[in-house]
Amino acid sequence: GPPGPPLLLLAAPVPAEPHSLRYFYTAVSDPSPGVPQFMSVGYVDGHLIDRYDSETRRDEPGAGWIAANMDQQYWDRQTETLQGIEQVFRMGLDALRERYNQSRGENGWAPRCSGCLVPHPERCFQTQPSPLPPQCCSETPVPE
Repeated sequence: GPPGPPLLLLAAPVPAEPHSLRYFYTAVSDPSPGVPQFMSVGYVDGHLIDRYDSETRRDEPGAGWIAANMDQQYWDRQTETLQGIEQVFRMGLDALRERYNQSRGENGWAPRCSGCLVPHPERCFQTQPSPLPPQCCSETPVPE
């Protein structure tokens, strides 16, 4: 018989699974050799992407793929941001010491985690600001 009407196939894009981006910050009141006063580590889907500590005072890549895809301006901006966060943690530790009347020799720590789920984690690492910021960022407060 005669051919039927033409078939039209439509394909819709499959939504990408969200990826997790998490940063962990740790500050100690009495640092010791090998234990910096402040440290930050970043992870995408549980894989280390960068690290910063108060001894090096530089944000450094934790994975080859991010080192290969980010320019020096990115690392300079990240370093500047993390140096500011380090300063906030130092002030927080000083305030806690004063509040609880602790001397510098007493150990203490103040962990903090922040992160978000983003459908495209590469947007978090663009040199230019992304027009689509992550929509579900959250911060976990320091435990009391």
